[in-house]
Amino acid sequence: MNNKVNNAAATLTQAAFTEHRGAYFDSVSGTLNHILVADIICLKRYTKHPMDFPALAPVLALPDPASLDALLVYFILSF
Repeated sequence: MNNKVNNAAATLTQAAFTEHRGAYFDSVSGTLNHILVADIICLKRYTKHPMDFPALAPVLALPDPASLDALLVYFILSF
């Protein structure tokens, strides 16, 4: 499912990706960023579970979101 969403987003022009569409998060970019931030926040909470989930160790290296748009910029610059 993530690949389908990423592939669909990759077909958009920069203007279409950031265009204000009247949605709750304004744009496709804003919506995807919200999903990413929410996922990272949830996964970071799971890393503190007493059962210890080693597969989540890489999540600890991710930056804590300072703002809702800063995190997506980090990921774009990482690739």
